[in-house]
Amino acid sequence: MIGREDDVLVYKQWLYYDEPSKCLRIDINPDSDSQERQKPTKVVHDYVTGISYSIDKGTGACEVKVLDADDFGNMIGSGIISDVIMASPGNLFHLDDKYIYTGLKEERGLLTERWSSTRDDIRNPFQETRKQKFFKKAVVDYQFLQKKVDDPDLITSDDSVPVRVDITVYDDDNPNIIILRQKVNFMKFSSTLEDIEKNHFDVRECFTLPSQRTYFKIVFMGTLSAGIMKKEQLFKDKILYKIAEGTGSSLIRFPEIQLNKDDENIVTAIVMVLEPAPYHLQFKNTNDLKPTHDDEQLSSVVDDVDICARMCLEYTHFQCKSFYECTGQGRNCFLSNYGNQSPGSPIQIDKACKHYKKALVNKEPLQQPNVLIKDWIEGEINEENFNISLKWNYGNESYKQTFMAVGVTEELLGDDPVFVDLLRDDYSLAWNGGMLKGVHNELNLPKISYAACLLSCSKQKSFECETFSYCYGDNSCHLSSYVVDNPVGEADVILKQNCVIISKSHLNDYQVYDGAIFMEDSKAKITATSDANKCAYYCTHREDFKCRSFDYCTDTMDCWLFDKHSLDFSDSLKNTTKSCSHFSRNELSDFEKHPNQVLKGSRDRYINDISVERCAHECVKDPEFGCKGFDFCNNLESVTCFLTQDHYSDDGVVIGNDPACDHYSREYYEGEDRDHFINHHKDSKYIYGPGDMAGLGISMLVLSIAGTFAGVYLYNTYKK
Repeated sequence: MIGREDDVLVYKQWLYYDEPSKCLRIDINPDSDSQERQKPTKVVHDYVTGISYSIDKGTGACEVKVLDADDFGNMIGSGIISDVIMASPGNLFHLDDKYIYTGLKEERGLLTERWSSTRDDIRNPFQETRKQKFFKKAVVDYQFLQKKVDDPDLITSDDSVPVRVDITVYDDDNPNIIILRQKVNFMKFSSTLEDIEKNHFDVRECFTLPSQRTYFKIVFMGTLSAGIMKKEQLFKDKILYKIAEGTGSSLIRFPEIQLNKDDENIVTAIVMVLEPAPYHLQFKNTNDLKPTHDDEQLSSVVDDVDICARMCLEYTHFQCKSFYECTGQGRNCFLSNYGNQSPGSPIQIDKACKHYKKALVNKEPLQQPNVLIKDWIEGEINEENFNISLKWNYGNESYKQTFMAVGVTEELLGDDPVFVDLLRDDYSLAWNGGMLKGVHNELNLPKISYAACLLSCSKQKSFECETFSYCYGDNSCHLSSYVVDNPVGEADVILKQNCVIISKSHLNDYQVYDGAIFMEDSKAKITATSDANKCAYYCTHREDFKCRSFDYCTDTMDCWLFDKHSLDFSDSLKNTTKSCSHFSRNELSDFEKHPNQVLKGSRDRYINDISVERCAHECVKDPEFGCKGFDFCNNLESVTCFLTQDHYSDDGVVIGNDPACDHYSREYYEGEDRDHFINHHKDSKYIYGPGDMAGLGISMLVLSIAGTFAGVYLYNTYKK
């Protein structure tokens, strides 16, 4: 834009730079009277990966791109002065030998040093011909803070603080005529952010899909005392730096971390982790070509250009210089050690494929996906290497404490606002970045939400939905009765970046006793079982006998099924190696909860001071009694379990309200339907009258307390 001499474009920019994380942020805020149309923008440069994130501060729209040789580290927003503002992470503001000191100046109430240079290497963005790429004459003036003064807009820990940069451009034909002037005021500047809790380099707006975000819950043994809380930010920083350094990850991928005190001796850290920036940004899309027989066709079924790009970057058999992404080919990713088409004979494909050539824009280590970051954390925890030590002073005393990480889990798809609790309780993430092959899918539902897909699986009546795939790109839902392994076998998966595979979790129906096995005779043994969840599926769906518990050992991958419940035989549990665990069915899963409701006049038995899980067990353990539900009441004086032969849905049943009670109606009857069960047991001789209740309550109380304490003792013993 060619302007008159009095045309001055003024920018107000907030600048943050953090040496440890190698990140730079520039907020571009043009004056309201600026003649150049530019929206307020947040620009973040990540020097570790060579990626630039440009975020519209009004709409949140994000542009992710590679920083190439011309603008690596340069300022975005001013095409005129971009070449001279930034040089490199280690040399934030570049002043070459053409700059000379031109004296002191007052700017915005600050005393500044002025450095000036007459340039002939400033790019002319308005000329299309390469011969006139640079202006013949331009003067650049830098002003740096010479003396620190009180300024609420200034945040600094460095004396070399930039305050302002001016550029004056002269006419190429008449060097005495000014054609353009630009001014940039740096309203805030920080060269280190160690003591600032706010994350200035948060780019989560660029990763909006739940499949692009992961929440890791890391559990530490340790106490958050008053003294440590003063070091809370340091605690968070140490966690993030440990993960980033150990995995070679950019700190820009960790926008948020929260510390929570779960109980007296346990602290949890919830870490949000972003997937890497798109891998295909390290490639240039060339003309479409056909791969040849000299190229490598990958065995994995890939339906995503970004995954194909990642496989090229990770390939070790030869130096992958380009790849082909061929739609409709099944195994549609071809890798090549030629930048252009290889000399071999072309493969017979109906049409040419998209061809991507590697661009030399970044030599840093490849950013690993979140699933491999979790694997690294688990490995460090297993080796007892994930420890955080803190020192602090409290009063006149010095303290030191070490927090040891003891476990990590994934908080599944925490961004989905609907059915999150249902998902976390009953489903688990089986694969991130893929979908089940079509051969496994019974029902495909296009254009529905993730929540509707989840609900369709959980309420499916035509078949038992065990797994579903959801793709955020086209909002497609694919339901399956196939029970997947954990991890899912890659032969079952189509690799696709914006898809997830979710599997039903059967372990929620079982109570686990770590390090224990059941010393009773098993009814069945299943070998080569991929994980405990699949063993739970086999137990839940056993047809030839009622499976009530199972043992699973990770070292042998063997699964033993039992027709007995450990609550009845707690003395048969035996401590063993930590590779084995016992799982007893939580019979509360056979009941539906009705909060703050009771069945009036329908209490046939009662037991005092037992847990709600034990109450459910007492209801189903005696089939001759015909228990169809129970009221569980927690009053100030006592906890009481009332068993009933009436069902919540029976005609004539009176339902009352009680804020201290909940009713649990039985929905599963050992494989029988409820009508058959009721008719079979309605004349039970085990119905007790009011005169028998007191003695029964005392005797059952003794037995139940003994069984409960035995179970708790075993659990606590083997848990330790």
